[in-house]
Amino acid sequence: MNFQLGLLDRLNRPYLWTNVFYLMVICVVPFSANLIGAYPNSPASISFYAINLLCASLGQLLTTQCAHYYNLNKKFYNSEIRRAVIGRILIAPLFYIGSLVLAHWNTTAAALLLVAPTAIYILPGHVDKYEARD
Repeated sequence: MNFQLGLLDRLNRPYLWTNVFYLMVICVVPFSANLIGAYPNSPASISFYAINLLCASLGQLLTTQCAHYYNLNKKFYNSEIRRAVIGRILIAPLFYIGSLVLAHWNTTAAALLLVAPTAIYILPGHVDKYEARD
């Protein structure tokens, strides 16, 4: 999320509300993670966690779109940076959707798909080179 907030020049009410939606979804993550801890082989718990993370990714995308729509980003923000940010956000939903599909056949593989985006996001992406700008 830092790569998004670091690109902002100012805020407005619609952006703050989209961010509130995003944070409300994030607040559910500990519950859904605990559900997987309690029921690791349950397709329902894996599906709930995947849906929670998918909603978080969509909330992050919504805040990015809102910042772009209302022109809230810094002056150096351009289409190349926008593509890098959106590309970075859209990596995880592919894994979460795959996990939803797999959850009813192979819970272990579905759980591994849920962990994969975290491992990928640890590595620097194209958007990270823009973070130092100001």
